Amino acid sequence: MAYINKFYGIKTAKEIAKDLKISINRVYNLNRAVIGKMLNPKIKFNKKQEQVILSGILGDGNIKQNGRNCYYREGHAKTEINYCKFKYDILKPYITNCGFKIIDKRNDIYGFQTINTPSLLEFKNMKHTTVIEKINKFGLILYLLDDGWTKPSCWYLAVNSISIEDRKQLINKFNTEFGTEAHEIKNDVISFTKNDVIKILPFVKKYIPNDLDIYEKKISKFDRFDHLLIKERGVRNGINKL
Repeated sequence: MAYINKFYGIKTAKEIAKDLKISINRVYNLNRAVIGKMLNPKIKFNKKQEQVILSGILGDGNIKQNGRNCYYREGHAKTEINYCKFKYDILKPYITNCGFKIIDKRNDIYGFQTINTPSLLEFKNMKHTTVIEKINKFGLILYLLDDGWTKPSCWYLAVNSISIEDRKQLINKFNTEFGTEAHEIKNDVISFTKNDVIKILPFVKKYIPNDLDIYEKKISKFDRFDHLLIKERGVRNGINKL
């Protein structure tokens, strides 16, 4: 049935049953017959997918409750559409049948949404302190790209959405992971100096393809530092290993 195929993973079985005026068991049976998948399946996210979700909790994504399950969604402006597709591709096995699309025509916002799953409840209930504990270099860079902005020699990150104590933990996380000396300045902003940027850049270049719009928008201005980059141990091209 086309309706079930369209709304699989977006609506709950109860909602679909109500819309079609059939029993919930009938929904499950039709769903298996039509697309051969369970509604609201449990998911084991890999490390890369987990980092997209963790960074999104702090940055431009959010997790919404839908019945007893949750879904993750994220949206970006048209100027960051390739960057958003980059994240979409990582989570693609668990994206709804609607795929990647415009989600706000008025503001020209594009994005995606995962299927409903109980596996996102853990992330939904996760405190920021736990998110910061679990996030790694890849996730931190995604967060920098989501909520950060750059100037010719500096990088800034808006952290007004998290508590003062969580900001201290986040700063310590950045400094531990990258060897930076980041610090908070006025107006709930973390500042990264030129020296900090030079320490972060090798990992940015490892994880973020240079043909993405976000690279041109926020990173390309730092390419002139390439000759200054310290070749960090274990930094290689590609994102196969996190």
